[in-house]
Amino acid sequence: MRSPSRDDTARGPVGRSLAGRVALIGLSALAALFVFDAIVAYRDARETVYAAHDRGLRAALGLMKSSSVDPGALVERLAEALEARVDEVHFAVIDAQGTTLAGESDLPYAKPDAAERLRFVNGHLLGDPVRVAALFVEGEATARPGAAILVTAESTRVRVEAVGRLVARELRRHLATAIVALLIGWLWIRAVRREVAAAAAGLEGREAEDMTPLATEDVSREFRPLVEAINGHLARLAGLLEASRRFAADVAHQLRTPLTLLGAQAQYALREAIRRNCARRSRASPRRRAAPSACATRC
Repeated sequence: MRSPSRDDTARGPVGRSLAGRVALIGLSALAALFVFDAIVAYRDARETVYAAHDRGLRAALGLMKSSSVDPGALVERLAEALEARVDEVHFAVIDAQGTTLAGESDLPYAKPDAAERLRFVNGHLLGDPVRVAALFVEGEATARPGAAILVTAESTRVRVEAVGRLVARELRRHLATAIVALLIGWLWIRAVRREVAAAAAGLEGREAEDMTPLATEDVSREFRPLVEAINGHLARLAGLLEASRRFAADVAHQLRTPLTLLGAQAQYALREAIRRNCARRSRASPRRRAAPSACATRC
């Protein structure tokens, strides 16, 4: 009798897929990590870019403090220092009364003082977002006579683009890591399925009475307990089959002698009945006495 094969059980209920469960858990975890990494990468990139550009604004303020060039040339030098376009750089020189001595008068700056000489603030200029730095220079020797506050501003476009580049580079790196992790997981699942298929191939096509243990030489360490458990189950089944065979043999042996005795007794009783019948007929009919050979023949 042949063991049921995969084709025999193809119409049966399908269990949960290990690959599907691993993929669901792995993809969910990777998606959550990817979102978390994106948030962290954006925060870190923004802090890094803003710190670097704020140093550029501080350097631009130092340039304004030490340079006495005309406003047009100053804007060009500030744009070069900040690595921005000329139309994205703004400045103002303000006296102690708040009057703008040079530059633009509508810059949204946070007023510095002696306690906090340098202040940064985010604002909008003509509808565009800008980062503004204001330096308190009242009482200091500067190239700008009468200046009390120096203000410079730059468009946040450069910062936003720099943050976007950093975040994109970081996310590409994390995406490559996730792809490698998925590839490793797929290879692991493939190896698992190959091990299971090898164990199944060892059982398919066997006769129902074949309880030979599965080979364990080429089985990986992780799957060896499963194969050993199957072999142990096969051994127990083999023991049950052997016990059943012995029981059937013992029953056949025990029944053989009584049946033989019963057959012999039945034949003896049948012969005795025939003999008594013949004797009765012989006594009842004198003619039968003259021919006892016929009744003896039947007896």
